[in-house]
Formats: sequence, C-alpha cells, structure tokens
Amino acid sequence: MSFSHIIFKRLNWNNISIKNRLLAVFSFSLIISSLISIIVNISIDLPFEANIVVIIITLIHSSAFYYSIRNLISDKERCLYLGILVTFLPIGWIFNGGLLGSIPMFFFIYFTASILCLTPNYRNYFIAYILFLTALVLVIQNYYYDIIIPYSSVRTQIFDMKLAFLQVIAITLIITITFTSINDDIQLKIIKQKEKLQESYTQLVIAKEYAEKATLAKTNFIMNISHEIRTPLNGIVGIADLLKIQVLNEEQKKLVQSLDISSKTLVDLINDLLDLSKIEANKLTLNNEIFDIRQTAIETNDLMITQIKDKNINLYTAVLENTPNYILLDRVKYKQVLINLLSNAIKFTNQGYINCTISYDANKSVLTTTVEDTGIGIADEHHNKLFTPFTQLNTTNSIENNGIGMGLAISKKLIELMDGEITVESTIEKGSCFKFTIPNITINQEAIARNKNTEKTNNKLMQEQKVLHILISEDHKINQIVLAKMLEKLNHTYEFANNGQEAVDICAHKTFDVILMDIQMPLINGIEATKIIVDNCKKEGRAVPKIIICSANVTQIDNKEQLTNYVTNYLLKPISLDQLNTTINNA
Repeated sequence: MSFSHIIFKRLNWNNISIKNRLLAVFSFSLIISSLISIIVNISIDLPFEANIVVIIITLIHSSAFYYSIRNLISDKERCLYLGILVTFLPIGWIFNGGLLGSIPMFFFIYFTASILCLTPNYRNYFIAYILFLTALVLVIQNYYYDIIIPYSSVRTQIFDMKLAFLQVIAITLIITITFTSINDDIQLKIIKQKEKLQESYTQLVIAKEYAEKATLAKTNFIMNISHEIRTPLNGIVGIADLLKIQVLNEEQKKLVQSLDISSKTLVDLINDLLDLSKIEANKLTLNNEIFDIRQTAIETNDLMITQIKDKNINLYTAVLENTPNYILLDRVKYKQVLINLLSNAIKFTNQGYINCTISYDANKSVLTTTVEDTGIGIADEHHNKLFTPFTQLNTTNSIENNGIGMGLAISKKLIELMDGEITVESTIEKGSCFKFTIPNITINQEAIARNKNTEKTNNKLMQEQKVLHILISEDHKINQIVLAKMLEKLNHTYEFANNGQEAVDICAHKTFDVILMDIQMPLINGIEATKIIVDNCKKEGRAVPKIIICSANVTQIDNKEQLTNYVTNYLLKPISLDQLNTTINNA
C-alpha cells in the first residue's frame, strides 16, 4: 500500500482530484515540518517573531489540508494558497540568516509544489510571482543586508541548514512517492478501462453481427411473406380491375370500388414494409433516369384529387418556371415521397387547402419540394417523432385510416438516399409545411433529347397497338385465369404453359409475340426457361419473342442484371390491367 493510501486510508481518496490529492500530501507534510521548525527555532534561540510567522503558516497549511481532502479547493484557491506561503518567505529570509539560512531551500520546495499542484495557467502566474520574490530577497540581501538577523552561532546555522535540508528532502520524497502512486493508480485504471473498452467493443461487434443477422433475417422474412401475399393478391387486384369494366348496378359498383381500394391499400402496405426492410438492410438502390418533372407532378396531383373529393379542401400543385422540364433523378422514389407527403396532408386536413410547390435553384443545382396544408398541425414536442417508423402522433379516433406510421419514416430514408434532407414547420390548428431538398440535380441536354425521342416512339407504339399472340407461362391457376381475362379485354390471343419445361417445349414449335414468364415454377424456373427459349430462337434463326418477367418476389425483380440480354421488361405482382397494357405496348 502506498504512502498516500496509508495516511488517507479513511478518506474517499479516489474521489479527490489529482491536484487536490497532491496538495493534501504537500500541506500535511508542511504541517509536520512547521511543527518541527517551531521546536527547532525555540531550541536554537531564534527570535520569537520567527515562530509567530511559522504558526501563522501552519494554520494556513491546516486550512489547505482540510479543504483539499474534501476536494473543495479550486485551481485559483490552490494558487492563492501557495502565493500566501511564498509571500512569507521574505520575512523568514530576514529572520533566518538570509542567503546563508534555510529559507532558500523552501523557495525550491514551493516551486516544485507549484509544478505538481497547479494547472498550466495558474502555474505560470505563480512562477512569475516566485521569481519576483526571489529577485526581491536578493535585492534585500545585497542592498539592505543590515536588516537581516544572523544566526546566534555557526553551530546553530549548520543545525538549522541540516534540518531544513532534511525537511525539503522528506517533503520532496513524500510528494514524489505520492505522485508516483497516483500515476500508478491512473495507469492501472487506464489499463482496466482499456480492457473494459476492448470487452465492450467485442460485445458491440458481436451485438452488431447479431443485429445485422436479425435485420437480414427480418428482411428475408418480409420478402418471402411479401412474395406469398402478392401471389394471391395478384388475383384479387386483377379480378377487381376486370370487374370495374363490367356493366354493374350502383350497389355492385360500390362493392367493387371498396374491393379495389382495399386491395391497393394492402399492396401499398406490403410495399412500405418491404421498402423499410430494404432500407434497414442497405439493399435499396437508386435508379436514376431522365423524366418530365411537370408530367410527374400532374400525375401525382390527379392521383391525389380522388382522395379529396369527399373533403372541403382544395389541392394546388405548381412547378415554378425556374424548374427545367426534364431532370435526372430516381423518378419512382421521388414520386413515392411526394405521394406520402400529400397523402398525410390530405389525411389531417379537413378544410382549407394543400399547396405543393416544386422549384429548382440553378446556381446550387438543388430541387426543392414543399407541401403546405391548413390541417390540424403538429406540436413542437412531437416533431422529432414524425420520422420514426410505426409512430402515430394521433392516438384518437377522430381521424380515419391512420395507417401504421411508416410513410414519413420511409420518405426521410428515401430523401437521405438521394443525399437530400427534409424539414417540417407546424403550428397546432394552423397547419404544417414539409420541405425536402435534393442536391446535385444534373441536367443533361443530350439525354433529355434522347428521352423525348423515346417518348415519341413509345407514344407511336401505343397508338399503333395490334393484336398479339401471347404465352402465359404461369403455374398458379387463379393468376392464369386473371391474366387470360385481362388479355381478352386488351384484344390479345393467348396460350398457357403450366411450368418452365412446358414453356420451352411449346416455344420449340410455336411462335409468340410476347411471353409473360413467371419466375417461380416447377421443373424449370422462369429464369432458366427464358435463357433456353432465347438461345434456341437465336440458334435456329427464328424471331425472339419479347419476354416480360412476372414475379411476386421483389429480389428477383431487383436482380435484373442476370437477364439483361434476355428480358424485355418486368412486372411486379400484383399486376393491374393498366400496368399490363402499358408494359405489353412498350415491349
């Protein structure tokens, strides 16, 4: 056990700062030294005034010791304490024989104490002060030597010098041992803390691996369940689309409309869950393309109009003149964010208006989109919860169709994926304003021109629609029926293949304009069947059919590169009549 631990074992030593610990040891040592000095001064017949000075200094030492062991002395107060001590040195210099006495040694010990007990700022002040006092006593020694009281004898002088030397050595040793002990304690704590940090880091790495595995498992689960739900949902959405174009009475129309809304709501929910899981697993990527921002705004506005027909609100969408017609961006994700913000605004606005404004800063290449409403508003303390998944701020039943609280969370993630940011300003009962900015929007005129030509070509193909012979390669009977009915409505002819092998065999002796190829089928899956059909057609010099991959598995749709040279387009189930028509026309 170290010296400091023996002396202060009853104190809560570890809770005292290092500077105060050193000061406590220093002042305690000086108390002992001062008491010895009083006895020595009496024994060597020094003047009574010398002991008065030592007694006063002893009281100062005692106060410093008392407050330092309670960790109540600040840097400034430590400096003041040492400053008071050295202020008495010129007096001791006069009464203890001046330069030939013991006081010069105490200049050294106080100087050492200042280095250990004071922080750099106060240490510099103290050193300047002690240098000033040193110069002062040297002046006294040189010019006012007569006021210095010499020792009564050489023997007394030698005795006092030896004793002072021993005191200085003892105090120096005590401080050094204490400092070494404290340093050892610190090093031990650093080692232990390093070990704890290493252990914590190891635990964090393990926890991170578990979290990543859990996130991956969750993502895979959601993708698998999404696939399983999309397959039967494809039949529901398709049947709803087919029923809408039938001749129905009013009651039937309302039922079909409810069926259509419910099925699409379920599709949106599945898409939101899938997007969120892909974002968390860092699997969501950008697919930038040149698109018409004004046309996208019109499409979004028209889509939202249907949601406000039963409300006393107006929806205004404006793309400012400074915004170019065509921009390079992920159109699908941008539109998804816009729809989420507008849907929320409509949901929480019962009267007034909703303004959607899109503008472009050419100097900063920043696209800014603002959605402002006159709805119920959001309290300031809830702003930080807005973008948290599965959080619903409205817990009452006053607003219908609250959803599950993923729209804003997904929107924020999508905006951040595009290197943008979203902010909100809101006042209760006055409304809210959501604004998101996307930087680094580039405008490529050559790409814009190509995009315009592509649009013209697509429009021409749509206008010149012809009857196509289509192979439906699908093992799910309900989906076969739905696709067949859709193709009949679009005036196309069709045949069925119940698995991949059957599709390959039929294509070996029949020609089709388009093949709707499901991926997950028995015997041979859709990917292998597609490659075999295309390769066989090329070998035999026959026309290669346009192949459209139809899948309920999002991962397979995302991994398009594996079929780059084989597939014309992709359709994610559930497939609507409009989607099918557009995809076939553009094939």
